[in-house]
Amino acid sequence: MTQRATWKAYERAVAKFLGGLRVPITGRARGDAPDINTPLFAVEVKLRKNFPVLIAKAMQQAEASVRDSKLPLVVIGKAGIGHPVRKSLAVMYLEDFAELLGALWSVEHDEASDG
Repeated sequence: MTQRATWKAYERAVAKFLGGLRVPITGRARGDAPDINTPLFAVEVKLRKNFPVLIAKAMQQAEASVRDSKLPLVVIGKAGIGHPVRKSLAVMYLEDFAELLGALWSVEHDEASDG
C-alpha cells in the first residue's frame, strides 16, 4: 500500500470510529475544510510512524501514574508571557476520548477499524 493510500485508509478508519465523514482533499485548500467532519468536531488527522518524543514520553508518564480507573491525559502548553492555559493542547487516547463523550455523543465503532 502506498503512503497516500495508507493515510487515506487511516482517515477513513478514524472517521468511522468517530461517526464522521472523511472530507476528500480534491478541490480544497489548507484550512478550507477538516479532514473529517463530525457532528461536534472538525478533525485534522496526522499520521506518523512515531509520535513526537515529547508526546510519547509525556503519555508514558501519565500512564504510569494512572490509579483508580483514571485516564491518562497530557497537557501541552506554549511557553511565553500571556499564553492562556485554556489554549493548551490536551492529548489522550482516541478510545478514551470517545468513551468520555459517550454520554453526550453516541459513538459507534468497530474494533476492526483500528487497522
